[in-house]
Amino acid sequence: MSMIKDSANFPHCVYWVDHLKTSIEFGNIRFKKLKKGYSPLVIPLELIDEVDANEFYEEETDRLPLFINTQYGIFPKEESLPGFMTNGRMIAYISKSILSGAVACLAIFIMDDDGGRLPQRRYKIADFRNSALNITTTDYR
Repeated sequence: MSMIKDSANFPHCVYWVDHLKTSIEFGNIRFKKLKKGYSPLVIPLELIDEVDANEFYEEETDRLPLFINTQYGIFPKEESLPGFMTNGRMIAYISKSILSGAVACLAIFIMDDDGGRLPQRRYKIADFRNSALNITTTDYR
């Protein structure tokens, strides 16, 4: 059973989508998620694909792997994806509360493996706030 809920019934959870779509750099981006290992997620169905592990590991310019950042940790668990967090990989995180379902933002990061040391560093390159106001910040580089 999919943990994806269509955003039509939860518009307050996806204000970030409007901000994302107006972004010059990321406006056409889509997301991919593993078929399991996520908390419930509200997202427009046209923006996301459920994929197997092989497809999730593929680096694509128009589709980013999606993680959910919650007060209980990150889903799927990053340590369950050996070799995934490679230098230069772009990844997306939706920050949300598991308890209330409230969404804070969608952020896009680029990985820096720092010569193989753990934990790997992430550099935020875009931040799309879940606010009716357009408080979007991009290009932190």
